[in-house]
Amino acid sequence: GDASQVQHAFVRANDGTITTFDPPGSVATFAYGINSAGDITGTYDDANYVTHGYVRSSGGKITRFDAPGAGTTVPQGTVPYSINAAGIVAGSYSDSNYASHGFLRTPGGDITTFDAPGACSCPNQGTLVFSINAAGALTGYYFGLQGVRGYVRAPDGRITTFSAPGAVGSAFRGTYPYSINANGSVAGYYFTSGSVCHGFV
Repeated sequence: GDASQVQHAFVRANDGTITTFDPPGSVATFAYGINSAGDITGTYDDANYVTHGYVRSSGGKITRFDAPGAGTTVPQGTVPYSINAAGIVAGSYSDSNYASHGFLRTPGGDITTFDAPGACSCPNQGTLVFSINAAGALTGYYFGLQGVRGYVRAPDGRITTFSAPGAVGSAFRGTYPYSINANGSVAGYYFTSGSVCHGFV
């Protein structure tokens, strides 16, 4: 955030050099994921504060995009969180009913949307995506009748849902996966009774 409280994105090279950037038309820019090639993904807000996605190549070219079905009023929009070595972007978008859905975007711009089985399509609920690995498997969590549960989506689209042992599911409590590595191991946190938070892998 600068002196005017405007948010900008940056990339820091391993020699310490920092480069800042903003997509054209942005009034607030956030970077969330970077791959081994130096490609970056994240979000920016337009003049109406609707959120959109972007990919910034290692050479500095910025491509803006929106997931199909993404809403166009605040706080709706497209939120990419992770980009793998192949340049596939994973994230979520909020539709016109404020429900969240997952998506994958190929380097060529093709976007596939999906929902975890049992995910609620209620406002401020749905399917959220946070991490994709080199093979194209991704993880996140969803809101359902059993509370918040985790899932892994395989590269072929098969979705496996799970809860950490002892996790207590409720409207906003349960199992929250946030990262998946090259071997397919998932890390995150979960809540037990009394709203006590624990880590899991």
